[in-house]
Amino acid sequence: MAEIQKSVSTGVKKHSLQMANRESLYVSGVEDVVSFDEACIVLSTVCGIMSVDGSGMHILSLDTDKGDVEISGSVNGIIYPEGAVKGGGIFRKRQR
Repeated sequence: MAEIQKSVSTGVKKHSLQMANRESLYVSGVEDVVSFDEACIVLSTVCGIMSVDGSGMHILSLDTDKGDVEISGSVNGIIYPEGAVKGGGIFRKRQR
């Protein structure tokens, strides 16, 4: 039986956002897609939980090796909820 080894980079991943006309959003440093629908996409990033609120949103691409996500749709807000634990699943009810 062959042994499979996984190499792990010791470098720190960076988290960044690039948005164009509130219709296209590129996010790096993504560790997991926690949940998504057309109104809200919740991502676990190297900087914690991130919520993208809007309408008609879709995940166009997801590269799990690089941690990159591309989102299309109308972006109304990007929130990093305080107290949301990274990797803790769906975060508590958002406060507005």
